Amino acid sequence: MKMANKRTYKPKVEGYVPQAIDGDNDGLVQDGTEFERPVGTEIDELIEVTEIDDVVEVIEETIIEAKPGTYLVQSGENIQTVAAKFLPEGMTRNEYAKKLYKLNGNIGSGQVVKLG
Repeated sequence: MKMANKRTYKPKVEGYVPQAIDGDNDGLVQDGTEFERPVGTEIDELIEVTEIDDVVEVIEETIIEAKPGTYLVQSGENIQTVAAKFLPEGMTRNEYAKKLYKLNGNIGSGQVVKLG
């Protein structure tokens, strides 16, 4: 009788993880935790949070510098609003939105997108 190999799993890390890795390639690290953030950003100080409004305020105050040719999608924006904001001369918004989709796939708030 053949025995199946046992798998061992690392326990899920609790708390803030500096230089966290984006394991699912969605542009975010520490997904689903109070420390969720765009790839490449770090939290300099841990702040005691008493309410969700405090978290939103801290996030809104965080300054993220994007690399040239990229853009951090803001809350309420979608591929069409980003296309309109950075529309190259000689293209329609729909043409540029299709180009953005080819470069980035679906985009959402908090994602850094290539503007190509």
